[in-house]
Amino acid sequence: MADIFNIEKEMAAAFRNSNTPIAEVLLISQKLPPDKTLVLKDTWLTLIQDDNLGYRRRLEALRLLVERGMIYPNKLDNLIVELLAPLGLDRKDFIDVTIEQNLPILREPADLVLMIQLPITIPTGSARLFVVVDRETNCVLRANVYPNLETTEVQ
Repeated sequence: MADIFNIEKEMAAAFRNSNTPIAEVLLISQKLPPDKTLVLKDTWLTLIQDDNLGYRRRLEALRLLVERGMIYPNKLDNLIVELLAPLGLDRKDFIDVTIEQNLPILREPADLVLMIQLPITIPTGSARLFVVVDRETNCVLRANVYPNLETTEVQ
């Protein structure tokens, strides 16, 4: 646990330091072992909300928190309380995009897919969070932040 804590502290410091290139920040974030979960959720939420960091750092901090700080399946209400409410978002902000095609998230035909615009402005509009919800249990099965800086270059 101490090693994870120290890696996370190093990662957060790199995010805060505007002299650290974003590519280096992304490399540092890869130090976290793939089977470990982020433990400093409040630190990541603070980074996400810091407008002075710029959209790329905020977006990557959010992606890390969604992918490595949340446990799935997770009740939709828990995800809202733990992740979205601190960002000023609520259930009413979700848009049902189930019928849309070419979404940046894997889903099954019976799944509900919701999208929410995030308070992170990128050159092409707002960043978005997509969640796949099991209709019977109201559990989020997976979530995806879009765009993903590791796979998409946002100009």
